[in-house]
Amino acid sequence: MKEWPGAKRDSFPMIEPLLCGIVLGLIPVTLLGLFMAAWNQYRRGSLLDS
Repeated sequence: MKEWPGAKRDSFPMIEPLLCGIVLGLIPVTLLGLFMAAWNQYRRGSLLDS
């Protein structure tokens, strides 16, 4: 592994799991938001048609 100047050796390996957790946490939240927006548009459209 490449040494970064001024970085602690123990803190560097924590970045990858943290980034992985952020990405894996954002995917379901994004999908849920998209499905909720689509559902709200579908519901609003069906109310206007009747």
